[in-house]
Amino acid sequence: LMGEPAVPSLGGSSDEVGALAIDAAGEHVAIGDDSGEVRVVNLDGDSQPPELDAAHGSICACLAFRPAGGGGGGLELLSGGTDAFAVRWDCLTGATLCSWCLAAAAPPAQS
Repeated sequence: LMGEPAVPSLGGSSDEVGALAIDAAGEHVAIGDDSGEVRVVNLDGDSQPPELDAAHGSICACLAFRPAGGGGGGLELLSGGTDAFAVRWDCLTGATLCSWCLAAAAPPAQS
């Protein structure tokens, strides 16, 4: 629109965006899409964090930032997907810190 500031493209999503989160400092945005891909983008545009080392097997449905444990000033991202997994990421290294399968265990077979 005329007179409106240009909107920068965050680019890179391979499917429809299903989840967004902005960290408390307003410096990073996390994007989760329907292919299960999760990305973190620095909003300053000067630097980009490393790529996260895994993705969900299906839709990424929710995202949330939190300060990293240990008081080192780092940043973590938690994601949840319709693949029944929750994943905890280190935003500085891109590494998966841990993941949890939240699917209910199959009940024992009845005889």
